[in-house]
Amino acid sequence: MHGEHGLLGKNVPYDDSTRVPMVIRWDGHVPAGSVDQRLALNVDVARTVTRAAGVDLDTDGLDLLGRRRRSGFVVEAARKVTADRPPYCGWRTRRYLFVHYADGAEELYDYRADPGELRNRVADPADQAKVKTFRAQAKDACRPVRPAFRWG
Repeated sequence: MHGEHGLLGKNVPYDDSTRVPMVIRWDGHVPAGSVDQRLALNVDVARTVTRAAGVDLDTDGLDLLGRRRRSGFVVEAARKVTADRPPYCGWRTRRYLFVHYADGAEELYDYRADPGELRNRVADPADQAKVKTFRAQAKDACRPVRPAFRWG
């Protein structure tokens, strides 16, 4: 985030802030040069390392050496993160980002059609079913609801 969306810093929900490559090397277990396009999160590290070590520790993440995939994940900031970005809660998939801000503003981006997140599709009549679905997923995932946050 060096000026994308006119912002600096990684405390926003956009792709340039949330897409960070993860590299795993484990000779004899992970083929050299292989690429896995799954959505990986920080919480996956503990599950992956403990399973690789043969320990069955119950954690929230996915074992990235396994085959399970997630359909999406929550993106949230519980407090005001910049002068122009209020607290937010959203849902991210490989193809879409939906964000609901505490002030009621919303954004929906389709990475296939708009990889630069330049066209907010939240008001597009053709995307209202997606907005409704992603809003419900975000609302369900962003718990507890922060005091200053309103879903409208």
